[in-house]
Amino acid sequence: MLKFMKRFSADEDGAVTVDWVVLTAAVVGLAAASVAEIRGSSGALSGQTADYLNRQDPSTRGNIQDFVNRSPASTENNTPSDQTNTGG
Repeated sequence: MLKFMKRFSADEDGAVTVDWVVLTAAVVGLAAASVAEIRGSSGALSGQTADYLNRQDPSTRGNIQDFVNRSPASTENNTPSDQTNTGG
């Protein structure tokens, strides 16, 4: 039995397997963390996109260039600049 214990403690055949198991677990952990972060960020972005699209009024039929060329400050009213109701 003593001879078996000495041989077992000196044997390094399983050490490589342990290294690969630890390395694989680390890669799987990083992948899971990445997926969770990407899922959260893309969910917020898709929610913002859906909100923006839901606020649009397809009856205005404005020129797409009116929307593209507007400054960011004027995007809140969601109507083309030439069709904005001025009340007069």
